[in-house]
Amino acid sequence: MGPQTGWLEAVANPIRLRIVRHLSERESASLDELSEAVTAQRNTVRTHLRALMSAGVVARTPGESEGRLGRPPARYRLERRELPRGAAKSPGAARGVRSAVSVTVRDFPGNVPSWTLRDPAWAAAVYLLESPWLARARGRDSAGPVDYERRTIDWATLEREARGWPRAERLMADIAWGLWSGEARGAVTAVARGLDPEQRARVLAAIALCAGDARVVGVAGGARQAS
Repeated sequence: MGPQTGWLEAVANPIRLRIVRHLSERESASLDELSEAVTAQRNTVRTHLRALMSAGVVARTPGESEGRLGRPPARYRLERRELPRGAAKSPGAARGVRSAVSVTVRDFPGNVPSWTLRDPAWAAAVYLLESPWLARARGRDSAGPVDYERRTIDWATLEREARGWPRAERLMADIAWGLWSGEARGAVTAVARGLDPEQRARVLAAIALCAGDARVVGVAGGARQAS
């Protein structure tokens, strides 16, 4: 498993992606600072930091506490050698630190309503559910699980249909559900092993959409920021 594949597997979660994005814009941050930045409980952030550190994406700098105890807090920083090559710098990023999460999406499905881009969870789910892989898995006669008029997704029917799909397509549907609901299933952690490179790239873009860190271009006559 190469460095970029391992990085993708480690950040396949919107909160982790927000942590990485925040750290990509500064030299380091404390647990309290990260908790405030990503709008999540300290214990939740601590759990995600441990996963990121185990994968070699984030490193902890020396400190006496994790904050709120009157002692110098430990701080966290990106392990820059693990970032995907070619990532662009973010505005205000510390010198020499590459943004790991800025993604431009050029193939967002043009046949879906533009309002889906205004809700990060919807944008992520639609981007995967309307992908060519899932369209082929559903077949020509399937109406698809998304009701754009009622703004609902029939996840129960999709889950039943997906039982007969190839493993990669089942995994993509599972990831779509996790991003849409905010309750990532275990399958998300297997993303690097179950998908080919093009599918992994689409999943990474979907995660960035869900985290509000993807720029969508070429939809509804102009560029849009999904956030």
